[in-house]
Amino acid sequence: MGQPELQESVEAVLEALPEPVVVHERGRILAANEAFQALLGRSLEELQRGTAIDFVHPDDRADIGKRLDSTAHNRRTPEHRLVHADGTAIPVEVTGVPFPYRGTIVALAIVHDLRPRKRDERELAVTERMASLGRIASTVGHEINNPLTYVIGALDLLTRDLHKLAP
Repeated sequence: MGQPELQESVEAVLEALPEPVVVHERGRILAANEAFQALLGRSLEELQRGTAIDFVHPDDRADIGKRLDSTAHNRRTPEHRLVHADGTAIPVEVTGVPFPYRGTIVALAIVHDLRPRKRDERELAVTERMASLGRIASTVGHEINNPLTYVIGALDLLTRDLHKLAP
């Protein structure tokens, strides 16, 4: 397989990956699969006009800017946010690996969208709060039931013996 065919195969594999993937050289975007373009709501041309850091949330740029080159060395970035074309912040983690691309070693960044995990964590937290509320309600019910049983028993006795007390 010659170099052009190999490059076409590499690009076909990148495009076939279901995870968002971007190839960059020190932040300059060389390639991005459709999943990455969809994640950010931007075309490849739009992505290539800027640098990778342009699509990082402004509050996270300083930290990620320092780590951008580390994605070329088998590293995972800490959680940070990318920005969709509509302004929505997208929480992500990025795993970077060195990658041969068009005759040079660049960074292949695999982007892990954390929104599903965060949604599951929120749902789990709500479920746990509801379970705690259920346990509290059960405990309160039990604590109310004990004296109530005594009161009902006393009323039953009083009702039964009331005719004895009447003149």
